[in-house]
Amino acid sequence: MAIEIVGVVKDVHYAGVRQGDDLGIIYVPSWSNGAEARSLAMRIPEKPAPVVAAIQRELRDMDPNVPLLASAKLEDTVGGRLKSERMTAYSCGCFGALALALAAVGLYGVMAYAVAQRTKEVGIRMALGAGRLGILGMMVGEALVPVLAGIAVGIAGGLAATGVVASLLFGVAPGDPLSFVFAVVAMLGVALLAAAIPARRASRVEPVVALRHE
Repeated sequence: MAIEIVGVVKDVHYAGVRQGDDLGIIYVPSWSNGAEARSLAMRIPEKPAPVVAAIQRELRDMDPNVPLLASAKLEDTVGGRLKSERMTAYSCGCFGALALALAAVGLYGVMAYAVAQRTKEVGIRMALGAGRLGILGMMVGEALVPVLAGIAVGIAGGLAATGVVASLLFGVAPGDPLSFVFAVVAMLGVALLAAAIPARRASRVEPVVALRHE
């Protein structure tokens, strides 16, 4: 049977939500497919329930022998297709938050230990005229050096692993710059907070007390 092409439509995701999930789709007249299931898609600018009920009544009046299956909103149908993607995103988010918390706790512990070992040095610096802001800036700056190095290594590793994680992403490019910027800002914020607390504590120590510290 010859088929006449009457138009070309935009790409659609028919079998799945990811690019490449669908094969070529051809829309043909309903009468040419024989007795198969049909679906009707409608754009309804108001509450869908009364409109759907009216359509079902009209279809039953036309042919009461045609079974009518369940109706659903497009957003609910798409949401069902995205369950696995949402679960993956939720799991990755939880693991990412856990890793960020562990990094913050570890950085705080290292900074607190480093400050405790340098208490006498802090006392000497303050006795020689160093201000508390200067001590605070020195401590935080020294703590950020390894953090910045780790962020650089992490960005390089993330860019190198884009091909591996591409299959797990939906709606986001593997090298999305906004995602990298958000991760860097979040890590820097946590690092600053974790480093500033013990550094502030060290800057508030009296020089005499610091010099007596063993």
